[in-house]
Amino acid sequence: PVKERIRVLCVGGSPDDTRYLAAALDPERSAESPIRPTVITDGELADTELADFDAVFLSNIAQLTAEEASRLARYVRSGGGLAMFVGERVNAESYNLATDDGRPLLPAQLGDVMEESRFGLDPHDYKHPIVAPFRGRERAGLLSTPISRYFQLELSDAAKANSDLPAAEIALSFPGGEPLIVTQTQGRGRVVHVATAGSMASVDAARGQPWTTWPAWPSFLPIVREVLAYAVGGQQREWQTTVGSPIVVAK
Repeated sequence: PVKERIRVLCVGGSPDDTRYLAAALDPERSAESPIRPTVITDGELADTELADFDAVFLSNIAQLTAEEASRLARYVRSGGGLAMFVGERVNAESYNLATDDGRPLLPAQLGDVMEESRFGLDPHDYKHPIVAPFRGRERAGLLSTPISRYFQLELSDAAKANSDLPAAEIALSFPGGEPLIVTQTQGRGRVVHVATAGSMASVDAARGQPWTTWPAWPSFLPIVREVLAYAVGGQQREWQTTVGSPIVVAK
């Protein structure tokens, strides 16, 4: 089946938290756009049918309830794509406890908030599909992305203990190895975990500076598009299998 457009649910702690993500997904806001973002706030998430969307982008959501985490986990396992950006509102403990039947929703746990300006990223030889299109395109600005505040990401202990969960992959990191983007396949879907904000609305109160100016950087639009492409890519596997392999329906 060929879809006319990709439907993306953008959920923010405030409208400003998703403004840049929605603009990157659909810059022209045309009725003919192949990507159709729908923007809501976190208070509307409980009443929104996730199955109506190909991917869900969370941006600076303060916390996830147990019910929300369970809904999102089931959505991903059934083939949905999930991308999570953090920010000043995020309660790390809430995200670290986000599980469904003992399985963590996110591929990494949130550690301390790091308050140091970082210029320069490590694409790990552009091996991951999210960053592969940037190979040989240094002018796109990916490697010089300015980030001044971010969460440390650590591979979830629960993920290590669950043999049925594929290993998390680091798509992009800071020099020295601290992850910036971590991904994981869960069931038929995929999760993308980003260590910094997806907008310039998250501001360091002490210094008055945004967590990152990435949304104004030339690499932001293509990286958001590649995050989306990777997140929804798991849906293609629904129609592909090797002869003799079992057909499994996620529950």
